[in-house]
Amino acid sequence: MLDPFLEHIVTPFTARYHLLGSQFSLESNDRRLMRIAAQAFSGLPIHRFPGRSDRLRIRLMLHGTAAGGQTDALAPELRTYGWNNLFCATMGPDTLAVLSPQTGFGLIVVSKHMLAFPYELRYELIEFAAFVLAARRRDLVPLHGACIALNGKGLLLLGDRGAGKSVTSLACLADGFEFVAEDGLVVCPATLLTSGLSSFLHLRSDSLHFFRGLKSARSMLKSPIIVRRSGVQKVELDARKIGVKLARSSVEIRAIVFLSGRKTRSAALATPLARAVTRDRLAQSQPYASSLPQWQAFVRRISGVPAYALARGDQPQDIVAAIREILA
Repeated sequence: MLDPFLEHIVTPFTARYHLLGSQFSLESNDRRLMRIAAQAFSGLPIHRFPGRSDRLRIRLMLHGTAAGGQTDALAPELRTYGWNNLFCATMGPDTLAVLSPQTGFGLIVVSKHMLAFPYELRYELIEFAAFVLAARRRDLVPLHGACIALNGKGLLLLGDRGAGKSVTSLACLADGFEFVAEDGLVVCPATLLTSGLSSFLHLRSDSLHFFRGLKSARSMLKSPIIVRRSGVQKVELDARKIGVKLARSSVEIRAIVFLSGRKTRSAALATPLARAVTRDRLAQSQPYASSLPQWQAFVRRISGVPAYALARGDQPQDIVAAIREILA
């Protein structure tokens, strides 16, 4: 065979995005894969970090001759591997991503039957590839959490699953805050500048009644339902279509809030945390990031940022008022 690894196959579909502080070039042999990527990446503001932006490249390859053959209701389980600055993720026997941050290149190979799972392809492979390449290329700290901003001040929202990060984020966005990220972000440890993919928010459908007064409430109700690996169903809100503000640039983290999920009727929802407690909670909430070499530099810098434990009030607006006071 002259091209056993399909290195020279034609990829007529291309797109460029500025994401997570880096410039990404995407290429593919299939228009459908490019549409899935565009759902995540199109229409986002440009966020930059200090220094020159890296140029990263992702190739999306569709293979297979038949669209059938997949009868499972759920996408195959995601498995990840890594060694010597080379990272791999697989979904089933014939869909995988191979990422080399050192060279700035990623290859994602997708079998045709996986087109039946566009959410998993987008979130678990394509977005995953962008995060790994951007974070590892520049030694950024990847965090599992949400981030919103007010007047250029970033607020990092952390908490266990179900603590209310998405509801809190949307309540703040409805009150004029800017959206940075809901589920994952990258932080420059030297400056605490942060960026994320401000594409989607995911809420339980029973949480939407808090936002009936918004102009975009009708479009929220028409948003698609996605099913997480845990079986939990979420409404997927496209932040670019519901009228919220997207942060126009990377923002500096100026405060940290750990959402407890515990309701309280006390007038004071926010409890200040000591630095040692904050460091412990950060490490506990970020087991992957805390294992990286850049974690110690990040902790030294962020230890000077005020942190709070925030309980839930009767209404999301109660938390919004507490967060405004924190950022003031």
